[in-house]
Amino acid sequence: MGMAFRSAASVVRPKHRNSVFASLIKATLLLIACVCSVARPVAYAEQLPADLEARIAVLKEGTGRPPMFCMQTLGGNVDQFAGLAHHLNSDTPMYAVLPRSDGTNVYDLTAVAKDASSLITRVQDRGPYVVCGFSSGGALALEVARQLDDPDSLVVMFDSVNPAVAGKKGYVQRFLDLLNRGWQSLKTKSLAELWDKSYAFVRRTWSYWGHEPEPSTLQVLLFQQQATLDAAEDPTFGWGRVVGSRLQVEIIEGAHGAMLAPPLVADTASRLDRRLADYCTTASRCAH
Repeated sequence: MGMAFRSAASVVRPKHRNSVFASLIKATLLLIACVCSVARPVAYAEQLPADLEARIAVLKEGTGRPPMFCMQTLGGNVDQFAGLAHHLNSDTPMYAVLPRSDGTNVYDLTAVAKDASSLITRVQDRGPYVVCGFSSGGALALEVARQLDDPDSLVVMFDSVNPAVAGKKGYVQRFLDLLNRGWQSLKTKSLAELWDKSYAFVRRTWSYWGHEPEPSTLQVLLFQQQATLDAAEDPTFGWGRVVGSRLQVEIIEGAHGAMLAPPLVADTASRLDRRLADYCTTASRCAH
């Protein structure tokens, strides 16, 4: 048996034996590299850490797709996503990123996005990410996704206009809306409370309309409300100049906000679900 082994081993001469071993090592390393290059499925925390419960609200549980993280509007609201969470496919978990209660950085959109992205990465450890925003929350969603820095991430906007396009006209309109709401609220709020809320809203509005989104290669899905589109000078709401051909559009009938309220929210959820299914197929990293 020993002679047979030595005879077989002697077929490969020492100097060639090293090259054979080297080739085997290279082949093994190449195989490992190929395996590692296959995108790992997205992993996220199904059970939120206790210290995040005050900042992340679970709108809907689900498995099979990456979570969708919903951003606040200028007024700090996320309630408008409740109907969408109810109608959206069970495969998609939904979280709302809540504003800070201490008021830190609430007037700086970039800083708010940095805070939100740090929370998101504690729930989902790697991309691609799905970030959404309604109205003024759309610009925040794009900035959050930009800071999360995964090129395959998806931004979903619901009737959101690029603040750099709206400019002063948008600010004046928001300010007039604020005055109207303030007048209607005088019956139920004290002047001091109304002043505090109005001042905070004006500061956030000023920060928002002064924000200019940076050019991006991120994919953006924009749900447009027909009434908003009819009044818009730019049919892309200004996002075409930011993401170019990476912009996709869905048009929903009705006035601003109607797409997230009954009865239209069911149609919005159905369209979004189809888009998310296509996105997951393309991104190839959606399985949990």
